[in-house]
Amino acid sequence: ANEMVSLALEAGAAEATMVEVVPLDHPLWKDLDEKCELRGVKGHKKVFADLNQPGDIGPWDVVYCSGVIYHMPDPVHTMLQLRSLCKRYLVLTSMIVPPRMSGPDGEVVLGEGQVVFVPAISGVTKSVCAAHLDALDIKIFGVNLNEPFVWHYGDTGPSRAGENSIHGSGVNYGPWWWLFTEEFVERLLTLAGFRVLDREETWAARAVSFLAERV
Repeated sequence: ANEMVSLALEAGAAEATMVEVVPLDHPLWKDLDEKCELRGVKGHKKVFADLNQPGDIGPWDVVYCSGVIYHMPDPVHTMLQLRSLCKRYLVLTSMIVPPRMSGPDGEVVLGEGQVVFVPAISGVTKSVCAAHLDALDIKIFGVNLNEPFVWHYGDTGPSRAGENSIHGSGVNYGPWWWLFTEEFVERLLTLAGFRVLDREETWAARAVSFLAERV
C-alpha cells in the first residue's frame, strides 16, 4: 500500500491517504515517508484505523486494497466497508487458489460458492492445500505452517504474540482465514455493489487484481 500511495502522487493524484491498522509509530509508516521522499512527492496522509470499523474517514475516488480480504474473518462485512470508503473505483487484489487442487493424498474441488475456511480444515483437505501452497512457496498458519497459533475473533481468547497480534481491534488479522477462488472474490465484489471492469493475474498467477466500479 505504501508503494501505491507514492506512485499515485507521482502520477498526479491530488492527494493520497494510507490507512493501516498498525499504530503510527510502526516502521511501516516510516517506510511510507521514505518512499514518498525517494519519489520526490509530498502531501501524503496517514490514518491509523481498522477497515472493519473505519470511523469518519474517506470516501475517496479510488480505493486500493491488496492482500487484505483473506485476512478478514468476515469478508462480506469488510467488502461493504470498502464500498463505503469508495466514491467510484476499487482496485482489489487477493491471493487465490484454483478451483481444483491435487496432492499425494487426493484432490480438493471448490465448486461455485465454495471456499476453504482455514481454521476448520483437517485431513485430506489440509494435506492437499498444504501441497498446493508448498509448490508455490507460500507458508500459511494452519495449513502448511504448524507453528503454534491461536485463532482469535472478538473476545474469545488470547492471540499469538508478535506480528500477528491484535492491533486494538479485538480481532486477529495476522492469519489467513480463507483460501478464495477467483470466482468467489468476484462474487464478493458484485454482492457488495461493484461492477467488475477488468482483472489481471499477478504474483505469478498466485493472485488476481480486480478493477471494479461502484454501482
